[in-house]
Amino acid sequence: MATIFGHSAIAAASAKLGKKSTNKSQSRVIFFLSLLLSVVPDFDVIGFRFGVRYADEWGHRGASHSILFAFGVSLIFYFITKLYFLKKATTTSKWVWAIYFFSILSHSLLDMLTNGGLGCALFWPWENSRLFFPIRPIPVSPIGIAPSLVYVIAWEFFLLFPLTALVYTLRSKLEGGFKLTFGFFYSIVLIVAYWVRLKN
Repeated sequence: MATIFGHSAIAAASAKLGKKSTNKSQSRVIFFLSLLLSVVPDFDVIGFRFGVRYADEWGHRGASHSILFAFGVSLIFYFITKLYFLKKATTTSKWVWAIYFFSILSHSLLDMLTNGGLGCALFWPWENSRLFFPIRPIPVSPIGIAPSLVYVIAWEFFLLFPLTALVYTLRSKLEGGFKLTFGFFYSIVLIVAYWVRLKN
């Protein structure tokens, strides 16, 4: 897996892209929920304590790293957010769901760029094939605390900081076109996911 810092960086960029769809009172809550959701797929490591094996359907990088999981969990948190702000007489844009969805799904996409472990079951439950991208530049992060963690974080900073900076720049430049920007990034995600499926 990538580290919590790498996953959070992509989630922060996602929240930044969709900031125009939220008002000032919502943006902070949505930002921190996006960070939280970006690491939710790795809660699957709890299964190790109950005898779930790495390669099992609900093992590490299994069902919790799928598109369907990202869709379902993001939808649940969208409605929780909507109900929370409804009590404050504030409407919640449907784009908040898109922010949450990408925050979760980006976790799997980052893990598919790592050079170790098993791939991600991106298309569960239709199939449990574990997928990687052809290019895997990110060193795999240890599960837990280990000396190699510092090395992985350094690599992630080197690779992901320019991407995050680019997203922040795009968001600033395209104030009036955030939907177009978000749509562009989602199109890339779907095209790449389909391409990886064809290659495997």
